[in-house]
Amino acid sequence: MAACLRKYGVRTIYGIAGEAVPDFMISLLEQTGPHPIQFITTRHEQGAAFMAYGNAMVSLREAQGPNERIVPGICLSTQGAGALNLITGIAAAKLDQVPLIAITGQIAQRASFKHGFQRIDVVGAMQPITKWAVTIVDPENLAEIVAQAFRLALTPPYGPVHIEFPVDIGSSFASFNTAPLDINYQPMFSLPDPRSIAHAFELIERESKPLFVVGPEIFTRISGENIAYRVLRELVAHTNIPVLTTPGGKGALLSNDIHSVFSTAFPPRDWPDEIVKWASVVIYVGFNRGEVDPAEKWKKFGIPAVHINNYPAIVEVGYHPTVEVLGDIGTALAGLFQLFKKSNKSWDYDPHITYIREKFASTLTYEGHELRDAVFQGIAVIEIAKYMQQFGNDATIVLDSGFHQLWMRRNMEVDSPFSIVSSDILSPIGCGLPTSLGVVRGNAICNKARKVLLVSGDGGFGINMGEMATIEKLKLNGTDPELTLKLVVLVWNDSTHAIVEWNQVRLLEKHYDLSVVNPNFEKLGNAIPGWRGLPEITDKSQIAPRLAEAFADPSPGVLLSIRIDPSQNKHFTDCLHAQLPEETVVITPYNRPERVITACTRNTLFGGPFN
Repeated sequence: MAACLRKYGVRTIYGIAGEAVPDFMISLLEQTGPHPIQFITTRHEQGAAFMAYGNAMVSLREAQGPNERIVPGICLSTQGAGALNLITGIAAAKLDQVPLIAITGQIAQRASFKHGFQRIDVVGAMQPITKWAVTIVDPENLAEIVAQAFRLALTPPYGPVHIEFPVDIGSSFASFNTAPLDINYQPMFSLPDPRSIAHAFELIERESKPLFVVGPEIFTRISGENIAYRVLRELVAHTNIPVLTTPGGKGALLSNDIHSVFSTAFPPRDWPDEIVKWASVVIYVGFNRGEVDPAEKWKKFGIPAVHINNYPAIVEVGYHPTVEVLGDIGTALAGLFQLFKKSNKSWDYDPHITYIREKFASTLTYEGHELRDAVFQGIAVIEIAKYMQQFGNDATIVLDSGFHQLWMRRNMEVDSPFSIVSSDILSPIGCGLPTSLGVVRGNAICNKARKVLLVSGDGGFGINMGEMATIEKLKLNGTDPELTLKLVVLVWNDSTHAIVEWNQVRLLEKHYDLSVVNPNFEKLGNAIPGWRGLPEITDKSQIAPRLAEAFADPSPGVLLSIRIDPSQNKHFTDCLHAQLPEETVVITPYNRPERVITACTRNTLFGGPFN
């Protein structure tokens, strides 16, 4: 098993070993040669799964060269409860489409029919949340199963795979030839059919108000000849088609691009959502319906739509594409771009785009929201964004789940993919700290001295704050000794589950007691090896200098908090929704014949790739 994982580029496994995987752990101990796999013992298996998630996100970001490969995150647990503790992180990888391989132990096969100690059908539990869940029943199949696991994890849509091996099978590995298969397990992308690209072009060309809605799948592959988000930038500049991103699509356009109408991040409605009512055709590029429900969000039905993605659309009332272009997204966009250049087709820059951009910008002033002894979340995000801009692509911001996540996604613009790491679909509370530790470790593997900032709610931070102790284990053997690993954790201290409270008040005009009791975060930081705690921020003027102090501190981890007033959330959203036009349901009859074209496996598209 260890030899197979090393063959495919694995440098780190996160987990708690337990008693069901002893032979595998000994094989890690006895590794020889360069780049041995390091096992990071975490405080909880859920933390291990999210660290693997964060590690994989760094691999996705860094695999931009033709000879660089994506390596799934790897987590490990023992049988029974340990394996079940991985489930939340694995489910996040499934919905967020992150390549991950979970390895779990199991009791001996000869006792599998018994009601034994820690005997639970883990494979059965994993099947709904993985692309493949399998038990190794014969050691001779080990190499084949591991190779298949890597191929499936890295076949779009990316996702998690589960491998279970009973303890008696693990003890038998040494007596069998389990040499890793020499195969290319990197992502395989089919090329889109030129006919579907031509049909998409014909549909878009005859409409008066086209709109791109861009989701996270545009970043599925960021290496090769047709890098999708870069092609999109060229295509948009040529055609003047505006772009609305989902939260995970941020970074597809540069933050200062006048064609951007920002992100549809804020519930239930925001100014960027108004652009959808304006559009006469919507081109969904890399769209993941898990982030945004078109029917619920925009209430606009019947207009023509184009689906450009690696996999077919899931058809529903609010998402029923007229044309589907399936296959490599970059190649599809390159084909569209060439057709638009050939026809010299473009649209005048519509004043409505400027109107939406100005209306959205006007909401970022936050006049009347200045507070004493606390900070309004919208203001805090603006100040954080101003400070982090200086680092450009040398910084990563990780978000836990909560109201701060919505504010960061709404107010912070980025210029590159994966600058913000966030589980926007499963969005599990408590994922932030272990995910950020995985990002830190991934940076070390890539020899990147990238700064990592975690922004977390107090409720989410409390769930996995025991993983703070894991930071001492993240230093990579053989890494440049001058490489500085840095994680700064900024906790939103509002003493409540703010987003749940806001939703209850918005919908029911009252809320149940959702308060939480927090520690003194400064003292907590100073009590854990490898960390330093800083005084709490109580005014927006303290944000930049306190972050500067945190990143300059020699400790691997720095913990600080910011005092937040959650009552301002409803006040702001009430003011915002009072400014928006009256909500309407738009039903547009569209009777042109539906065209759904499947992908083909090979072709030379319009004379070659986009340059």
